[in-house]
Amino acid sequence: MTIYDEREKMAEQQYVMQIEKAFRVRARRDRLLANWMATLLGRDIERCLEEIIETDFSRGEEGILKKLEHDIGVLGLSDAHDLIREKMHKYLADAVREVEASIGQ
Repeated sequence: MTIYDEREKMAEQQYVMQIEKAFRVRARRDRLLANWMATLLGRDIERCLEEIIETDFSRGEEGILKKLEHDIGVLGLSDAHDLIREKMHKYLADAVREVEASIGQ
């Protein structure tokens, strides 16, 4: 194996690790959001998680924001957009810390 082969293999491994980390962070963030929503709405956590994951895959983060705005709208909360955006940022930061701690970074 040449030095170029080794570098290529290392670059591929780093890429895979970055993708896996990003996936784990997003999955953890989604779980935290689902827990918050389920508590807020008095719903099942797993069902909330399924809905968030489905929305994330089909419409991305903006889709999650709109879905959660709709769900919270039932409660009559004003400024739901800012509240949800704040929670999404907080839970993303929490997820990054948790995932990095679990992989020792």
